[in-house]
Amino acid sequence: MTAPTTRDDLLDDLGVDDILGAGAELDNPAGHSALNTADRIDEFPTGAVALLDDNRVFEYYVPVEYGGKLDDYAATMNIIRTVAGRSVTLAVAHGKTFLGAVTVWVGADQALAQRVADVILAGTAVSWGLTERGHGSDLLSGDMRLTRDEQDNLVLDGEKWLINNATRGGALTLLVRSKPEGGPRGFDLVFFDKSRHDTHRPVPKELTHGIRGADISGIRIDSAIVDEADLVGRTGTGLETVLRGLQLTRTLCCALSLGAADSALEAAMEFARTRNLYGRKLIELPDACRILGEALADQFLNEAFAFVVARSIHELPAELSVHCAAAKFLVPTRTEAMIRRLRGLVGARSVLDGDDRVLGRIERDHRIVSLFDGNTVVNLSSMISQFSLVSGKGALPADTMAATCRMDRDPEPVEYARLSLLAKRGSSALRSLAALAEATAQDHGTPDPLRALIAETSRITDDETARAAGQPLNAADTPNSSFVVAERLSLCLGAACAIHFWYANRDDHAGHPLWHDGLWLEAVLGRVLGALRGDTGEFDSTHGSTDRLLAAALELFGAQRISVLGDAGHRATKAGTQ
Repeated sequence: MTAPTTRDDLLDDLGVDDILGAGAELDNPAGHSALNTADRIDEFPTGAVALLDDNRVFEYYVPVEYGGKLDDYAATMNIIRTVAGRSVTLAVAHGKTFLGAVTVWVGADQALAQRVADVILAGTAVSWGLTERGHGSDLLSGDMRLTRDEQDNLVLDGEKWLINNATRGGALTLLVRSKPEGGPRGFDLVFFDKSRHDTHRPVPKELTHGIRGADISGIRIDSAIVDEADLVGRTGTGLETVLRGLQLTRTLCCALSLGAADSALEAAMEFARTRNLYGRKLIELPDACRILGEALADQFLNEAFAFVVARSIHELPAELSVHCAAAKFLVPTRTEAMIRRLRGLVGARSVLDGDDRVLGRIERDHRIVSLFDGNTVVNLSSMISQFSLVSGKGALPADTMAATCRMDRDPEPVEYARLSLLAKRGSSALRSLAALAEATAQDHGTPDPLRALIAETSRITDDETARAAGQPLNAADTPNSSFVVAERLSLCLGAACAIHFWYANRDDHAGHPLWHDGLWLEAVLGRVLGALRGDTGEFDSTHGSTDRLLAAALELFGAQRISVLGDAGHRATKAGTQ
């Protein structure tokens, strides 16, 4: 097998796997036994978090310009994916520090950003305080207030609730009401370092159905005096900065889904390879092969889409608002459906606690991902608000997305100021798809079945973007049909990113079993087009490629992560954590 060409410094999962140790070791604090025990008794995974902290994995949440190692969001995504593959709870508990700091990277001045970076690099966990009791995701209803007293001091009062690591973390970035009337320009962001204040107390941890050991709690702050230097950005820009920061966190949330799916697929494939039924291995039965092959295709769609969106942070930040919303809808919801089908394949074993990877627990923990950082309705609504923009003005050349999609290329430094609440020039992935379909139609190196699939995907995508542009724009009375269009357009965008990703990297991966003759993309597009043709919202394999995809994946099983990222999905953390 020819190894794919990859960046030598692309952070992937080998180092993190080394840090976490063997999952089967009984005395390993990050092993399956310890994590499963902690889950049963609602205990925070202290030992596993300590392993990550001792090896300074948190450095990959801090941009390089402030002394960290974050210079490629796709690489940080691979770290979180690997941790989530061991435990979604562990990934949520540790990765929260990135979420807590993201609005600082996006909106703060250099002095505050450096101070927050120093706090994180000293090993302190940082939380993101957005939500409050009784207000849910309605951020404009928040009651935590920032006022001025008679001495003109800034005074912080109020409570934040359902905050990850609110109690265990050492600092929080808080969204606070700075004008009594509130409104879009009536909120600020404040960095609150607990060690500098004594007028705060914890709000007890809530018992949760999934991610049971996570510190989902709150904080009450009473008349804490904060400095002007603690304000993130200009007064009145708090909500806008949060919305821009959410574009990054929604993108990285996809890593939780990818990791959960990695673990679920490994458990299901191992079960199918060893389980005897009717005198045959389960893996030899057509129905089992169909379920596993389709699950692999869904995962490859998700990881190609997530990789391209993560690189969009660097290359296409002005388009991230539409790309991240589509990915945050599609990747978690398709992963939920995938794990549900795999659990049905495994049967009773999926809920037995004696197994290392309990599919029922993976499914339970993963359900929270679609709620993080904007639920499904929020993300579809974001898509709907940009319907008139996504098609842009005019087609783009076929190679428009090459820089974004190349795995062996160093990404451009992130320009956070270019993040926009609306993708005013549309999506480059969509606008250049027709030209790419034409290029592959003329390319004799593209297999005939794949050529036809790409052409059909392009035609349907054109139809869907036109359909989106014709939807009503009244946000107060959005018809159900607009949500259907948003779901279909998200699927088109995911497929478009997968095609661009394949085209940009195919020469370097030609000898890889999953890439040979475009196998993985053929399976992905067969599934996508089955859904788009029937308007059912469900994937359907129509080209028989998923059986061949499963056979190719079984060649790799046990030796490496089964991933279309190839070596780029395996080298990351080893290079980064040395």
